[in-house]
Amino acid sequence: MTADARVLVVLLVAVQAHAERRTGSDDLLSKWKSGQRPGIAVALMQGGQVRYERTLGYADLESRTPMRKDTRFMVGSISKQFTATAILLLSRDRKLRLDDTASRFVPDLPEYSRGITIRQLLHHTGGLPDHEELLAGRIDREFFMSASASHRPPYLPGEAFAALRTAVGLRFPPGEKWEYSNTGYFVLGQVIEHVCHCTYAHFLKGRIFEPLGMKHSLIIPLPPAKVAKLASAYARSQREWVNISYSPLNFIVGHDGVVSTLQDMTRWIRAIANGPLLTVAERSAMFETGFTNDASPIRYGFGWKIAELEGARVFQHEGCWSGFRNGIVLSPGAGFSAIVLTNANDADEFWNCEDSLNLARDLVRQAGKAGP
Repeated sequence: MTADARVLVVLLVAVQAHAERRTGSDDLLSKWKSGQRPGIAVALMQGGQVRYERTLGYADLESRTPMRKDTRFMVGSISKQFTATAILLLSRDRKLRLDDTASRFVPDLPEYSRGITIRQLLHHTGGLPDHEELLAGRIDREFFMSASASHRPPYLPGEAFAALRTAVGLRFPPGEKWEYSNTGYFVLGQVIEHVCHCTYAHFLKGRIFEPLGMKHSLIIPLPPAKVAKLASAYARSQREWVNISYSPLNFIVGHDGVVSTLQDMTRWIRAIANGPLLTVAERSAMFETGFTNDASPIRYGFGWKIAELEGARVFQHEGCWSGFRNGIVLSPGAGFSAIVLTNANDADEFWNCEDSLNLARDLVRQAGKAGP
């Protein structure tokens, strides 16, 4: 059997294992091959090289546009990795220190948040209230259904800060505990803009996307600008696929906002795993366990969750927004990595973001078992 054939067998076994765990009988590949559903793009890498990549299904159901390797996705919270990397680059430039307070750079922060450090925001121990809920209420399936139908104008950062100022205060004192925070990374995005005197989009383009050859990656632009080859995002409603691509919250970035492709994301994995973008010390800091004030460890570095797979440490993150469900896994010990991008949310629980991440983990697990 050739090496390529072995990799194909590994992928099929992983997909089947994922399907059996998820439904007990469904063949996940058959679901994605169905002409009635959105699509998926997957890549499996070993030692920085793409060993397998495939796309299935539709990028847009209405126009019957098939999923391709250059289809763009909103990667959701995987954007946090780019924000964290940008912060590390600015630290290298001596434009900021990780233990500086965020308010030193972002004067719009409310008074109650003045003591939160950049490091605490990176580790999700800042305690900020949720700006999205303050702006729009409950963020669930109904929110995206109604938002896509109503096309309310986009929320802007100034509105997010105004909403934060209406909150009573922090959810907990900075550093007291870990609590996942989109607002923390939104604020980090604003730190980047204030320090570089440029937009978040401009900084990422010049310091990350262009140097890595990520030619198809960008930050979601404000309407009326449109993104070519951007997949539409879908959710299930009464057995029908509903396009929920638009939301007025799409355009507040830092915690979200990166648009990329399967091929560009393989370049990202290669750069983060062992490329020249970060120094050895910066890469170590990105993947280092964080701590609360009482020295309790948290399983989150800078933009990456720290987990285990087959007894070995891996770094991973899900990326979910509207109908996009994405997952990324790096396994430095085994030398394998995987990226899964989809534009279909068919989970009963709207914010179930585990399926794509679990598929990525399965790909890495099965590839590791198969060996070189």
